[in-house]
Amino acid sequence: MESRLHKIILMGFLFLSHAIWSQDQKDFTYYNQITYDQYLKKDWNQLIVTGKEALKKDFDFYYLRARMGIAFFEKGIFTAAVKHFEKALSYNSSDTAIMEYLYYAYIYTSRYLDAIRLYQKNKYLLSDVISDYRPRFFDGTTLEIGYKISDHSTTLGTETGDIRYTIAGLYNNIGGRIYLYHYAGILNHSLIEQYFEQNRYSLYKYRINQFDYYANAQIILGKGWQINPVFHFIAIDAISSKYSDLYYGIGLNKRLERFSIGFHYSKADINKVKINQFVPKFLYYPLGNNKLYISGTAIFISGDLNYKVITGSLGVRVFPGTWLEGFMASGRSLYVSFLDGAIIYNNPDYLLSRIGGSLIQHLTPKFSLNFYYIAENKEQVISGDPYAHHVIVLSLHFKF
Repeated sequence: MESRLHKIILMGFLFLSHAIWSQDQKDFTYYNQITYDQYLKKDWNQLIVTGKEALKKDFDFYYLRARMGIAFFEKGIFTAAVKHFEKALSYNSSDTAIMEYLYYAYIYTSRYLDAIRLYQKNKYLLSDVISDYRPRFFDGTTLEIGYKISDHSTTLGTETGDIRYTIAGLYNNIGGRIYLYHYAGILNHSLIEQYFEQNRYSLYKYRINQFDYYANAQIILGKGWQINPVFHFIAIDAISSKYSDLYYGIGLNKRLERFSIGFHYSKADINKVKINQFVPKFLYYPLGNNKLYISGTAIFISGDLNYKVITGSLGVRVFPGTWLEGFMASGRSLYVSFLDGAIIYNNPDYLLSRIGGSLIQHLTPKFSLNFYYIAENKEQVISGDPYAHHVIVLSLHFKF
């Protein structure tokens, strides 16, 4: 019995020694060969596990990163794929196949500027393999038509009516590092002045016309950093006067693996009121791709006024090429702006909340349409009357 026990202990010791020796033999050759075999078998899950083990043991080389990037890409986790493709290209900057993978990984994580930059820097290598979209100076155009239906009704004073607007925009790619979006817009705001004189009510209908020019330049700084200078000019033609509003700001954003964080700071002169606005913001891709995304901001208004507004949005891809998005803004405010100054509420009424949804449909790789509904809950400054604007928007986007 004792001799048998000694044999069992000896066999266990030899087995453990072999296991330890085998682990010690996991060197570059081992990880290179096993990840290659897993790549050929398309065993993406196990390849990722093996790759993480290799990196933990400080085995980091081109083929490992390339295979891990492809594994994450095939699983649809494009944010992780980007990291490994970028590292692979730092080892071998002329691999066209990995560049192509990285280009589409950028596209599938909404990093369009990085995709454009990669293409511009390696145009002589990528022009033959990427044919569905090639960046150019005149890169795209947009047309947006909106109608705001008012439910405001009052016996005396000013009744806020419907609002109609049209926007035509253009996208310019400047050298692969600057992406400029700018638009010109026309807005017509109907109002009704109701007053009582000579023992009867009288109505006076009039319009305020508005012309907008907006420009937002997204400038790539490298390593996930991006800066955004913004300018918005508004010329207003009222019945008895003409005046203008001015907005300008700058933003800084940093793209991490599944997060984008940043802030936007702006100054504005709206209806002769000085406004400062500071907006920290985030964007999160829980699945590592643009099938699901969550964003939020906190808007701090200072200067002649002081308000706080919270915004949030949730987007989900329901079908290939089809997204549904819900969004909201909450917080009583005056002269607030959204989307880096693209939307400015310069009507002198309080905005109480803003909630809505959108359907985003990509009909072709170059053409998409967006349909929005927004409910804007407001309060008239003078009378305190609550009312709402129900907003319907159709937006068309075309890539050249």
